Amino acid sequence: PSGRVAVMPESKPSPSDAEIRQQLYGFLHDVEVLTLGTVDAAGLPHTCILYFVCDPQLRVYFYSRPDTAHCRHIERQPRVAITAVDARDLWEAGSGMQMDGHCRPLGAEEADHVLALYEQKYPRGSWAQRHTAAFKAGRFYRVTPVWARWMNRWRGSDYCFDLSWSENQVE
Repeated sequence: PSGRVAVMPESKPSPSDAEIRQQLYGFLHDVEVLTLGTVDAAGLPHTCILYFVCDPQLRVYFYSRPDTAHCRHIERQPRVAITAVDARDLWEAGSGMQMDGHCRPLGAEEADHVLALYEQKYPRGSWAQRHTAAFKAGRFYRVTPVWARWMNRWRGSDYCFDLSWSENQVE
């Protein structure tokens, strides 16, 4: 990690970088869907909602068909944006994250690891079996973060932190 900027007032104790990352990892593990933002060839924005998983390094994985608009956009421009939110009592509290990162399709040799993450997060029977036809037509993608903002209003209205990664860490 190359650093973070606390948006929270200095008077409150600031959690460590590792604590913030662990909180964000737990949040991403609990939230079922995210919104992925891409840009088309004309520079117009596009969003879609996806099921996803993440790893402790906060890399986000999703499964999609390469012929979808968002995957075609990623092929041309791999920089993407992600949002995820816990919408329970959003007006009163709630929590959410925003992320910018680089996205790329994964090779077959990386798919077993990601499939295992899906099976852990969505244990309602075999994920691959439930999505057999779609599974054969799609592939896994990974978003490696460059920047993320973690907001947890359950901890206070000003609990908000920015995380950043070096562009050199992007695979």
